[in-house]
Amino acid sequence: MKISKGSVFKKKGSPYLYINISINKKRYLINTYFEHDKIEHVETVELPLLKAKLFKGEITLDNKEETSNKKSFYYYSSIYLNSKKFLKIGTLSILESNIKRFNKKFGDDLIINLKASDIENYLFSLDIQPLVFRNYLTVFKGIFEKALLDGEININICKLIKPPKNKPKEIEPFSVDEVNLLINESSGWFKNYLAIAFYTGCRVGELFALKWQNIDLKKKRIYINASRGNYKEGTTKTGKSRYVPIFDNLVSYIKSQRLITGMNTYVFLNSKGNCLTSSGIARYHWNPLLKRLNLPQRPIYNTRHTFATNMIMSNIVDMNKIAYWLGHSNLRMLILHYNKFINSDLDNFDSDFDVFSVKNCHNESRIA
Repeated sequence: MKISKGSVFKKKGSPYLYINISINKKRYLINTYFEHDKIEHVETVELPLLKAKLFKGEITLDNKEETSNKKSFYYYSSIYLNSKKFLKIGTLSILESNIKRFNKKFGDDLIINLKASDIENYLFSLDIQPLVFRNYLTVFKGIFEKALLDGEININICKLIKPPKNKPKEIEPFSVDEVNLLINESSGWFKNYLAIAFYTGCRVGELFALKWQNIDLKKKRIYINASRGNYKEGTTKTGKSRYVPIFDNLVSYIKSQRLITGMNTYVFLNSKGNCLTSSGIARYHWNPLLKRLNLPQRPIYNTRHTFATNMIMSNIVDMNKIAYWLGHSNLRMLILHYNKFINSDLDNFDSDFDVFSVKNCHNESRIA
């Protein structure tokens, strides 16, 4: 048996390394399923091991020589990802991570050979919520749409897949007693973090990106113009800046935090002086606190829900103002999320009310 020296190469359109080897003058292309950054390992370990097994007759190979010009799933996933470069840094980072995950399963497959059942079975095999299922399916649809536009396939098979119904999660705000307990039982920067979170309703990423230059104690305003996630900073969720008021109860916590990180750019930093991360704050601070206080596990995002629901139920602040403070693009979003907390006393009305009285109506006539 004559076995060539063999070589390792990166095949166009695939995320994996291939071994090119000849046996008795027959050429074989073998997918190693190792990604490109593992080339040294494949050259020094996998290739010699393959040759040793071939010499001993422990394995045999089918002819892997390929003549097809068909494109792989990886090829079109790369085109799709490149078309999304305009996304916010955090969103793009999540998309890149998801596509990398999908390529581990389908990257080397020719996209024309994939069936709807392949994608459907894969998605249902994942332990994910219906909303995540829909998000993943949207990415698959986008990838196959690129292949459809390119004439590589005749139908976008992903459009045949029906996602599970999304059951919205119930919003579970903290009670006033729970808010006070959580803040009082915390210490240091995390105590101040919780106070600012509960009293402003800011998103978690917005607090991670909060800088001292954005806090104006004289005007009693906190200006929100950035968000931070996955170690990268970008714009807010809506891409718009806003301000939230500094209520009197919050001033002492801001001053306390100033003594901790006042010489730094960011308001909140961890014990190592680095910016906060969602996983870090949940694992080392938030979840242990809930457990110690024997409170039901809820995401730290519920600080935002707690602010929103309490402001709504106070019946003091205008709904449009609350929507603005929360950074919602319009009032519809506020109603969509918090409708059940809006006071709606349908049975209590004044029958003497004159719907068309001059006092209650828009007085400008539109009759020609």
